[in-house]
Amino acid sequence: MMPRLLTHLSTILWGIGAVGTLVLHSMGLIEDENLVGVFFVIICLYIFYSVVQNWQLSSRLDRIESGLNQNHDMINLIHTETRNNLSRIRLIDNPRDEMVWTGFNRDFFMFNPPLTLASDELLSLFSDNFRSGGLKRIRILLFDGVTPAEQERQRKRMERLHTLIKKATAGGMEAEIYQKLQVRIVRDHHIPESSYFIGHRLNDPVVILYAYPLVYGEQPHSGFEIHDTNTIALLTAEFNQKWNQGTILPVSGEGTTN
Repeated sequence: MMPRLLTHLSTILWGIGAVGTLVLHSMGLIEDENLVGVFFVIICLYIFYSVVQNWQLSSRLDRIESGLNQNHDMINLIHTETRNNLSRIRLIDNPRDEMVWTGFNRDFFMFNPPLTLASDELLSLFSDNFRSGGLKRIRILLFDGVTPAEQERQRKRMERLHTLIKKATAGGMEAEIYQKLQVRIVRDHHIPESSYFIGHRLNDPVVILYAYPLVYGEQPHSGFEIHDTNTIALLTAEFNQKWNQGTILPVSGEGTTN
């Protein structure tokens, strides 16, 4: 506010002084012998005007430099956050890549899985995961659907699940598989558009997410691998909430899930 006021004041004083001198001299009110002194005053006013202008320009340049520094800091912050997010969330352009599904231990939770890869192209890999001693608990949460089309989708998913279980237990490991395998189904609920898998890879929490529209029909074409702890916590909380709403679904003739 002050630089702008001084700029206007210096401009008015210098302008009035210069114009006023010319007018008064032309009217004969200023003698020639006094003109030098008047011009001296005008020059002083002009110097004052120039100093104020330079001061305001300097102030503007300081503000611009400060703004540039702030923007530079913001750009660095955005770049750092983007780089960190890229390391915590990455695109899986090929869910059929076996490296996506290996190395899991501890718990492995499957939320609304389509089970197309697990019962077909990656059947042996998922079967080995089920048989692995590294996985201590496997929870599969399904939704039976509301519409006839959704219920047909769920029926096919159950067929795929039994194909996977049959493959995994085909070697005298029925007791071990059924001990750690738990399946529940949420009744009278629309089948969610997204599916995800919560687990630990080399003891680090990770989520594999199929999000609409990255799933066409029942076939996942791409997905996301998530290592962000906040996102994993939110998805785990959703899984547990729906899990508590589900009912136990027996998957064998001689054992029950818990």
